[in-house]
Amino acid sequence: MENTKYELTRADLTARYLLFNEFALNDQRRYYKRSVDRNRKAAAQVNSLRALLAFVTGLASALAIFVVTIQPACATSAFGTAFTAPTTTQAPPDAGLDATATAAVAGTSGQTAPNAQGGAAESSSLAGCGGWSGVLVILLITSVVAPALGGAFSTLADLYQWDRLINVYESALENIEVADAKSPVDQMDMEHYRASLQAYSLGTLSVMRDETAQWGQIIKTPDQLDAFIKASMAQTEAAAQKVPTLDTLKSYTADEMRRLRERLADAEALADAQRVPPPPPPASSPPPASPPAGGASDPADPEPDPGGG
Repeated sequence: MENTKYELTRADLTARYLLFNEFALNDQRRYYKRSVDRNRKAAAQVNSLRALLAFVTGLASALAIFVVTIQPACATSAFGTAFTAPTTTQAPPDAGLDATATAAVAGTSGQTAPNAQGGAAESSSLAGCGGWSGVLVILLITSVVAPALGGAFSTLADLYQWDRLINVYESALENIEVADAKSPVDQMDMEHYRASLQAYSLGTLSVMRDETAQWGQIIKTPDQLDAFIKASMAQTEAAAQKVPTLDTLKSYTADEMRRLRERLADAEALADAQRVPPPPPPASSPPPASPPAGGASDPADPEPDPGGG
């Protein structure tokens, strides 16, 4: 059964355009806008908190310096007497001490009397601080804790990268507007309507594909570079295919040895065929007959034997 090829009519193309425009492009556009608003709101909140903590740090430091300037004794009250303990305690004199020891104790008491008066004066000045000591402690703690909190919010911003996500989604929103500009209109004829619908849908899907990883539009390489890389890889593969493998070299060697043996055999056969056989050896003459006994001459010899009688 042959496959039947259906041609889409203008009504089919229009229906597909309306469905794709509403449930693909417009839905993606709304998602990009929500993402931009959400990330911009989060970034604004974090930046506001960082600015507020920086302001609190500066204000607390300035107030602490002001309090120390107008009430120097309060700094000693806040961080001196709070962490110092009485060093020595004087025991009552023993009843068994002699007069010399009593006199020495009396002399020592006389010497420490001014020190005791100075301590009393310092205690009276510290008592005049009132609640400034507690305020100074709070200000100093705030000036230390607030920068730490600001650094924590800075780390949070670096972790979620709201500013960079805003740039990504804004770029995707701009690109999808470019794809929407290729949408077909009713005044187009059939061929232009079909081509415009194809370009519109492919452009929208390309934007969605690049945004899938949220960093695709930033790290996307140019088309020219991709084409150059593909052409270089194709040339490398073609050159690699021309290089013979070890099995191919072995087969080439076996074929060459076989051809060489055949050529040697043909050469030997040709040499044997062209070789001239040596001439046969000459026939040897019979040895001469010996004369008969008694001096008789040979009947065939016409001349008589001179030795005969």
